[in-house]
Amino acid sequence: MSSAQQANGASAKILDVQNVTVSFDGFKALNSLNFAMDVGELRFVIGPNGAGKTTLLDVVTGKTQPQAGKVTFNGGVNVLRTSEHRLAQKGIGRKFQTPTVFGSLTVYENLEAAVGFNDGTRKLFSPISAADEERIASTLELTGLTERASARAGTLAHGEKQWLEIGMLLVQEPKLLLLDEPVAGMTRAERNRTGELLQSIAQRCSILVVEHDMEFVRSYANRVSVLHMGSLLTEGPVAQVQSDPEVIEVYIGRSKEE
Repeated sequence: MSSAQQANGASAKILDVQNVTVSFDGFKALNSLNFAMDVGELRFVIGPNGAGKTTLLDVVTGKTQPQAGKVTFNGGVNVLRTSEHRLAQKGIGRKFQTPTVFGSLTVYENLEAAVGFNDGTRKLFSPISAADEERIASTLELTGLTERASARAGTLAHGEKQWLEIGMLLVQEPKLLLLDEPVAGMTRAERNRTGELLQSIAQRCSILVVEHDMEFVRSYANRVSVLHMGSLLTEGPVAQVQSDPEVIEVYIGRSKEE
């Protein structure tokens, strides 16, 4: 059990998705989906293309409004009645597959800008507090970027840019971090470093990871949810899920062929 779970209660839900349906021109991207995860949990979500993984993230962040269902964040926030910006302020951070950093700014300046992103009381790029400076320093250490703090973000390797963007979310102190294929395009060493980073971050906030790299999932996931045709096919410990005949049929077997 993580420290976050101990503080909030092991059964507390950081995210609860109930009977959510999202249709696009008659196609059900999500079909009465039920999905939940606990406070302090590192959860991986897998599934074939078109299973509804990205749509789930879109719903949780307020980008897409479903035609039916209910989504609750952190025990009380009605996601479907809250704007994207307010959800970010309340603690939902999302990273897309392609890293988005300010290439002309240094690594430190990127983190400095991110500190005030959701803070309505401080203007972007205005002086930061000693507490914010400490938060940036600890984030640099956590992401392994301390020695790169003065480097321009545009000169970073692909993996380093991914870690920087994760760091830019972390300095905003999210309660739930959503990551879409965080190890895509990484070297094996970078993937391993990212897996270790996610396990460290899970000690301070909940993490939902959408991932296709099954080797990475097997190495770093504890609990896995499998989506198929917009619904939850199954979920459980990674060893149980990867040996499930239905999962092998609709996803794992197919992914090995691709």
